[in-house]
Amino acid sequence: MAARLVISTPNGTVQTPLPPSRVVVGSDQTSSDVCISVAGVAPRHAALTTAAAGVTLEDLGGGVAVNGRPVHQQLLADGDTIRLGAAELRFELDPDPEVRLAKSGRELEGHTLSGIHLAADGAAEARLGQLLRMARTVGADLTYEQVLENLMEILFEALRPERAVLALVDGQGRLTFEAARQADGREPWRELQVSGTILTRVIRSGEAFITADASRAMEHVQSVASKGIRSAMCAPFHLRGQVAGALYADHRGSTSRFVEPDLDFMIMLSHLASVAIQNVVDYRAVEQENERLREQAGGQRAIVGDSEATRQLLATIAKVGQSVLPVLLLGERGTGKELAARAIHQLSGRGPFVPVNCAAIPETLAESALFGHEKGAFTGADRRHTGYFEQADGGTLFLDEIGDLKGTAQAAILRALQEGEIRHAGAVATVTVDVRIWTMFGCTRRAVSRASSRNCSTPSAESARCLRMCLITTRRSKPAGPSCRAR
Repeated sequence: MAARLVISTPNGTVQTPLPPSRVVVGSDQTSSDVCISVAGVAPRHAALTTAAAGVTLEDLGGGVAVNGRPVHQQLLADGDTIRLGAAELRFELDPDPEVRLAKSGRELEGHTLSGIHLAADGAAEARLGQLLRMARTVGADLTYEQVLENLMEILFEALRPERAVLALVDGQGRLTFEAARQADGREPWRELQVSGTILTRVIRSGEAFITADASRAMEHVQSVASKGIRSAMCAPFHLRGQVAGALYADHRGSTSRFVEPDLDFMIMLSHLASVAIQNVVDYRAVEQENERLREQAGGQRAIVGDSEATRQLLATIAKVGQSVLPVLLLGERGTGKELAARAIHQLSGRGPFVPVNCAAIPETLAESALFGHEKGAFTGADRRHTGYFEQADGGTLFLDEIGDLKGTAQAAILRALQEGEIRHAGAVATVTVDVRIWTMFGCTRRAVSRASSRNCSTPSAESARCLRMCLITTRRSKPAGPSCRAR
């Protein structure tokens, strides 16, 4: 509600509206928002602050009495009398009589379309057809943008406003325009300015409002007067049973543009549109979840088998996938080590998966390929190069056949694992990386058996002692299928 002060002094009586901010009352014209130049009024006598709870009066040192009682700070009520020296101020609340409370969304629940008040049979038939068109979008295969487009098209066709918006409250409590349109067909997302006061009232109360002559009855509401709005109406917009925004329409060219049947129609249109939008949002969320589950399960579905060894392998993969530890995969060639690696990665939820065939890296370029180099670090280094470790930052680096790397390169990898840092060739400063390392080592059945009996202590594992988990796969396990071991 708008508030005002009726100020009575020996010089006469004046009225002044209270803006939605802090107002200082005093006798000093330069430091006071409301100047009262009579005896007993200090230069900065008192302050009135408007907030959601109401208007609070605060004594700034001049001495204040409310209804004859001295106070330092008090929440004002309609009709309170404030004494400042020789001046008497009466606080009044304007109930905004021009804004008429219409039907709420809850009152329309359970009503049939025949319960909507319509002006004439012809208009009734047209509006029922328009509501049917909106209802068809509920089960239609439409995008979010298409539903909003249909909503605006039907609203303009039925109500003939000058401007209309669908405003929703975002996660930070701010109003955002999901759809906006003007009668000339433009969609002025940035320059369109409507009454934030009306939108906020509807969203907070959950009730629909209509005004026939806003320019006269809401002249004290800045968001209406400054924008030249003469007719307006607004209906709450529900998502999941809660008020999530509002559907708004106005006109700056004529008064009495909208009547009660128009507001009834807007409420029903808002309900149908909210169901359609919620369906689109839910469908999109289900599709994204299905895609995530397909990606997550894709690696395991590639491992086919029903033997005890396969079940143990899948169980170990599930356990390793949730860990942050490095992984060493051992097994003969052709036993599915890479399938196991991809299955673990899909369960890990980490970023990029960067596979590297260590056997294909020349010995002289191993450290440059793994850690990168700076421009001019060696002959032919004509530009800066990002190594595999940086490419896998935040994700997983899969080193295939790590046993083919020379000892110096393996020692450099070990240091990167221990310190979490790498240094480009030709650079002085180090670079911090967050990389999970998986290594794969193909070996003979005898080596696999020896590694299993020695808790995975192969030469490669010895070169990377920070590895804590090991999967053993073999083609000759009994029963047929890969076997595993984890520690």
